[in-house]
Order: sequence, then C-alpha cells, then structure tokens
Amino acid sequence: MTLTSLTSLSPVQTEQLWRLFQEEWWTKGRSLEDVQALLRHSDFLFGYAETDGTLVAFARALTDHLYRTLLLDVVIAPEYRKKGIGERLMKNILAHPVLSKVESTVLFCRPELVTFYERCGFSAANVGVVPMRISRTSGKVSPSDRPSKDATDRRN
Repeated sequence: MTLTSLTSLSPVQTEQLWRLFQEEWWTKGRSLEDVQALLRHSDFLFGYAETDGTLVAFARALTDHLYRTLLLDVVIAPEYRKKGIGERLMKNILAHPVLSKVESTVLFCRPELVTFYERCGFSAANVGVVPMRISRTSGKVSPSDRPSKDATDRRN
C-alpha cells in the first residue's frame, strides 16, 4: 500500500478528518470549524493519505520543544486499521527532528490500546501523578456516546 506522508491537510482532507472524528467517541460532535481551529493551533500535524489524497491516518502534537510533547487525536480510518499504519505513524512522529529531542512524549489511550503503544515505545506513566482535568465540553459528548466499562471489559 502506497501512502503519502502529510504535515498539513488540504481543505478536502480537513473535511475527511472531520468525518473520521464523527466516528470516534472522543471526537464525535466536533464541528468542522472546531477541527479547522485545532489544526491551526497545533504545533505539528502528521498524517497519511492514499495516492488520490484520501486521508487515512492523522495525529497532532502540542509541544514546548524541550520537555513535553502531547500527542492528540490519533486516528486511523476504520478500514485501514490492523495494517501497520498506526505503527508507521508513531515511528514518523517519534523520529521528527524536533519531537525526537523532547524529553517526554505523552498521550492518552483506551486500555485496549496500551499494548499497541507499548510496541511503539511508550510505557504506562506510573510516576506518582494523577491526570487531572477541567472539562468545559458539557453537552458536546454525552456519556451514552462513550464506551461503557462493561464494553471495555468485553473487548479485553
């Protein structure tokens, strides 16, 4: 499979990303305008497209260029999963000339993806800290759109 590496998205690919986001529980409900804004405000964009330009994989990074990088919105089109594209995307991100020098790269993932990210070099961050957050998205993603703990347990 021949894929083209991307560091920016065309307007058509931005709409394709928006459509991919509508299929994922954590990004469902984002507007096209929000997707355009998050692309503008990300430090680095990564993706892969088919030879016809169709977006098949995407991730973005926020970084201070020295100590921390946060990887966000890692998504592979459903029909392209389990084909090595995710590992290829992670290798591309981690080999980036700026990001490869950053002290720590962090991402958040579902429990069923831990072994995938471990294969890519990540480890669980059991360093005595607890992730904390303030959520200002009430109403955008309802609890019924999120996988239940029971659904997660059935997949493991």
